[in-house]
Amino acid sequence: QDGYNGYIVNAGDAKDLGDAMLRYTLLSDDQRNEMSINSYRLSLQFTPKRWATYFYERIKELIK
Repeated sequence: QDGYNGYIVNAGDAKDLGDAMLRYTLLSDDQRNEMSINSYRLSLQFTPKRWATYFYERIKELIK
């Protein structure tokens, strides 16, 4: 999520990527750590049960 746990850049846009990298390097250690913690928190929603359910639903769609 842009600004929450990283930055979104346009695919193939080297300037956009460079700008995002520069923004990241200008963050304080505390701000970078906060982004890391935010990424971890977001990852908690992707449980094995959730992935299995998603996979099962996609297979059902393909079989139809």
